[in-house]
Amino acid sequence: MLRMTIRTTLGAATTVMVFVAGAAVAAAQMMHGSGMAYDPKTEVTVQGTVEDVMTMPGTQPLSGVHLSLETKEGMIHVHVGTPEYLAKQGVSFAKGDQVTVTGSRIKGEGFEAILARTVTRDQVVVTLRDEDGTPRWTRS
Repeated sequence: MLRMTIRTTLGAATTVMVFVAGAAVAAAQMMHGSGMAYDPKTEVTVQGTVEDVMTMPGTQPLSGVHLSLETKEGMIHVHVGTPEYLAKQGVSFAKGDQVTVTGSRIKGEGFEAILARTVTRDQVVVTLRDEDGTPRWTRS
């Protein structure tokens, strides 16, 4: 009986992880293909708990670090920025981190995400984009 319970629990956890990772990949692919860009008019601020941190490899505009953030509204996918830029800022994220994200809410068919402009954790604000949405990691 105990062995069965453990398998069920692990199976459910694996299913959730696969679903979250799959949603993140789908959102990134859709955003890239749709030409969606940062729009200051859709800027929102949300608070939540980091449920997963993923790095999408590649050279596409939305490759880089992504967070799955559990908020009052439910799970929200957040594009943060490049791993290199975050390392230069001395910032990393982990499951369980409490963060506040300000960014442009974008919606597509079957997904919703935020392109982060700032992320605040433990009263430290990391600025990722200028107010017009230009990524700071693209500067020379």
